[in-house]
Amino acid sequence: MTIELAISSIAILVAIASALYARHAVTEAKNANRISSHQHKLEILEAVRDFKHIFQVSGEAIDASLVYSLLGAAGKASLYFTKPVADHLSRYAASAYDMLIARDGAKRLESVQKEVPREKWEQIFSRVDDCRKIEGDLLAQLETQTKIVD
Repeated sequence: MTIELAISSIAILVAIASALYARHAVTEAKNANRISSHQHKLEILEAVRDFKHIFQVSGEAIDASLVYSLLGAAGKASLYFTKPVADHLSRYAASAYDMLIARDGAKRLESVQKEVPREKWEQIFSRVDDCRKIEGDLLAQLETQTKIVD
């Protein structure tokens, strides 16, 4: 065996080892990205769960901060979830926000008048119903896409 052949053989072994290491590094990077995106998905899922559970109890009397938290989660959803699920969440958050705006309008009327017109209450309850219709399978879709198991 000549020295050139020995050096070539060593170079081939080093190249193979480098390729295997690079493949391993890519796999680890993909896993790290998957885990990182899972954390963001989990935060969005928790915001939706918190909103839904409190909304079921409080209805139109829900705290505005929860609506804003839901809006923030919906804004990030397009980065981590499929388009249909992100759009579904956006519609849910928009309906909740519309309900909040209608409710705040009724509160302003109450501060000026003694009684809020029936139409205003119907508008608020209509928004609550819209939210309830949209939330149907939203949580299940989010949970399905948040699972980290392959």
